[in-house]
Amino acid sequence: MSEFEKFMGCIKKVLSFNFEGDCISYLISKCLSLGIVLASFTNKLPQILYMLKTKEMKGLSYLAIYLDITSGLFYTMYPFHMGYPFLTYGEGLIILLQNIFIFFICWKYDTYQSSDRNNMSFSLLIVSFLFLCYKGLFDDNIWKIIGSASTILSMGSRITQIVSSYKSKSTGPLSTITFGFNMLGNIARIFTSLKETKDIIMIAGFVVSFVLNLTIFLQIIYYNRKSKPPKKEDIKEKKAHAQWGFDFL
Repeated sequence: MSEFEKFMGCIKKVLSFNFEGDCISYLISKCLSLGIVLASFTNKLPQILYMLKTKEMKGLSYLAIYLDITSGLFYTMYPFHMGYPFLTYGEGLIILLQNIFIFFICWKYDTYQSSDRNNMSFSLLIVSFLFLCYKGLFDDNIWKIIGSASTILSMGSRITQIVSSYKSKSTGPLSTITFGFNMLGNIARIFTSLKETKDIIMIAGFVVSFVLNLTIFLQIIYYNRKSKPPKKEDIKEKKAHAQWGFDFL
């Protein structure tokens, strides 16, 4: 039975008030997967629009971008090779394309063009990997390594970004909306993977990704609050405290 036949069969059962089996949880999983894929179209949109508007790269790490693209490529190619339904990983492909666009924006607005050689080398490596995939030169054991590497690279990307933001005391164009959606998507993906693929490699990746996305989300909130200019009322109050000898706040 194909995925489509199973999906339509479950809908017919639910519409006829036949709630036997696992149709309810299956339909919930499919709806969540569809929602994640559709929402992923706007995942990086706030960051992309901000970068196009301000041409600002402060707080961003080229290494983090390289790792994002590589982990996204591995994350997409692994379930595709395993034959999992597209809805269980479709957002990975969409976000991968958005990360590639961010990569080219950074390359374009890099004032000193200091990373030209690294960017060219990275692009060549990605094209070479896709060529090897196209030729079918990887066996199942290699694909399991690729699936696991996706989680490791994603960790490297997030940890690199966390360290970069900590050092610069800024998260630059990173968006709370983007990472908020990322966390919700991670939670939903843990459920859908348990339901549809039961692939421990994918499930572990989503758990780790949630923890790291949460860390960056909290960094964005913290550094944005610290970078806000003081309100006029606060300045007046501080001056009053200083005048009366109470400037200890």
